[in-house]
Amino acid sequence: TPRYRAMALLEQLSIDHLADKPALQVSGGEGQRAAIARALVHEPSVIFADEPTGALDVANGGKVLGLLREMTDLRNITTVLVTHDTKIADASDRCVELIDGEVRIDRRTLMDSL
Repeated sequence: TPRYRAMALLEQLSIDHLADKPALQVSGGEGQRAAIARALVHEPSVIFADEPTGALDVANGGKVLGLLREMTDLRNITTVLVTHDTKIADASDRCVELIDGEVRIDRRTLMDSL
Protein backbone atom coordinates (compact mmCIF):
# COMPACT_ATOMS: atom_id res chain seq x y z
CA THR A 1 0.00 0.00 0.00
CA PRO A 2 1.14 3.60 -0.45
CA ARG A 3 1.20 4.14 3.34
CA TYR A 4 3.44 1.12 3.85
CA ARG A 5 5.81 2.31 1.08
CA ALA A 6 5.80 5.83 2.55
CA MET A 7 6.73 4.56 6.01
CA ALA A 8 9.48 2.36 4.56
CA LEU A 9 10.94 5.35 2.67
CA LEU A 10 10.74 7.56 5.75
CA GLU A 11 12.57 4.87 7.71
CA GLN A 12 15.31 4.60 5.06
CA LEU A 13 15.76 8.37 5.32
CA SER A 14 15.78 8.26 9.15
CA ILE A 15 12.69 10.45 9.55
CA ASP A 16 10.00 7.84 10.27
CA HIS A 17 9.58 9.31 13.76
CA LEU A 18 8.31 12.51 12.09
CA ALA A 19 5.51 10.87 10.07
CA ASP A 20 2.71 12.54 12.03
CA LYS A 21 4.40 15.94 12.56
CA PRO A 22 3.08 19.04 10.78
CA ALA A 23 5.44 20.35 8.09
CA LEU A 24 6.15 23.51 10.09
CA GLN A 25 7.59 21.42 12.95
CA VAL A 26 10.41 19.78 10.99
CA SER A 27 13.79 21.19 9.98
CA GLY A 28 14.70 22.15 6.43
CA GLY A 29 16.77 19.00 5.93
CA GLU A 30 14.00 16.81 7.35
CA GLY A 31 11.53 18.52 5.04
CA GLN A 32 13.81 17.91 2.07
CA ARG A 33 14.07 14.20 2.91
CA ALA A 34 10.27 14.04 3.34
CA ALA A 35 9.85 15.62 -0.11
CA ILE A 36 12.12 12.96 -1.61
CA ALA A 37 10.10 10.20 0.07
CA ARG A 38 6.89 11.81 -1.23
CA ALA A 39 8.31 11.86 -4.77
CA LEU A 40 9.29 8.18 -4.59
CA VAL A 41 6.27 6.67 -2.86
CA HIS A 42 4.34 5.97 -6.07
CA GLU A 43 7.44 4.50 -7.76
CA PRO A 44 7.59 6.79 -10.80
CA SER A 45 9.38 5.65 -13.94
CA VAL A 46 11.53 8.82 -13.97
CA ILE A 47 12.81 10.96 -11.10
CA PHE A 48 14.04 14.52 -11.71
CA ALA A 49 16.18 15.67 -8.78
CA ASP A 50 17.69 19.17 -8.65
CA GLU A 51 20.48 19.23 -6.05
CA PRO A 52 18.75 16.63 -3.82
CA THR A 53 21.58 16.75 -1.27
CA GLY A 54 22.09 20.52 -1.31
CA ALA A 55 20.69 21.28 2.15
CA LEU A 56 21.73 18.02 3.78
CA ASP A 57 24.72 17.01 5.88
CA VAL A 58 27.06 14.34 4.51
CA ALA A 59 25.38 11.42 6.31
CA ASN A 60 21.84 12.31 5.24
CA GLY A 61 23.01 13.24 1.74
CA GLY A 62 24.50 9.76 1.52
CA LYS A 63 21.17 8.21 2.54
CA VAL A 64 19.36 10.17 -0.17
CA LEU A 65 21.90 9.20 -2.83
CA GLY A 66 21.78 5.59 -1.70
CA LEU A 67 18.01 5.56 -1.95
CA LEU A 68 18.09 7.13 -5.43
CA ARG A 69 20.72 4.59 -6.52
CA GLU A 70 18.59 1.75 -5.13
CA MET A 71 15.53 3.02 -7.02
CA THR A 72 17.59 3.27 -10.19
CA ASP A 73 19.21 -0.15 -9.89
CA LEU A 74 16.55 -2.34 -8.29
CA ARG A 75 13.33 -0.81 -9.54
CA ASN A 76 14.52 0.22 -13.01
CA ILE A 77 13.70 3.89 -12.39
CA THR A 78 15.57 6.51 -14.42
CA THR A 79 17.02 9.31 -12.31
CA VAL A 80 18.01 12.63 -13.86
CA LEU A 81 20.02 14.46 -11.23
CA VAL A 82 21.41 17.99 -11.33
CA THR A 83 24.42 18.62 -9.11
CA HIS A 84 27.48 20.81 -8.73
CA ASP A 85 29.20 18.04 -6.74
CA THR A 86 31.70 16.26 -9.00
CA LYS A 87 31.84 13.23 -6.65
CA ILE A 88 28.11 12.68 -7.16
CA ALA A 89 28.42 13.21 -10.92
CA ASP A 90 31.37 10.81 -11.16
CA ALA A 91 29.32 8.08 -9.43
CA SER A 92 26.60 8.33 -12.08
CA ASP A 93 26.05 5.82 -14.87
CA ARG A 94 26.17 8.64 -17.40
CA CYS A 95 27.23 12.23 -16.90
CA VAL A 96 26.31 15.17 -19.13
CA GLU A 97 27.99 18.44 -18.25
CA LEU A 98 26.72 21.93 -18.94
CA ILE A 99 29.57 24.42 -19.08
CA ASP A 100 28.94 28.08 -19.91
CA GLY A 101 25.59 27.16 -21.46
CA GLU A 102 27.08 24.46 -23.69
CA VAL A 103 26.24 20.77 -23.26
CA ARG A 104 29.31 18.55 -23.03
CA ILE A 105 29.44 14.82 -22.38
CA ASP A 106 31.85 13.50 -19.77
CA ARG A 107 33.72 11.03 -21.99
CA ARG A 108 35.19 9.19 -19.02
CA THR A 109 31.71 8.17 -17.79
CA LEU A 110 30.31 7.62 -21.29
CA MET A 111 33.16 5.26 -22.24
CA ASP A 112 32.46 3.12 -19.16
CA SER A 113 28.94 2.48 -20.43
CA LEU A 114 30.01 1.25 -23.89
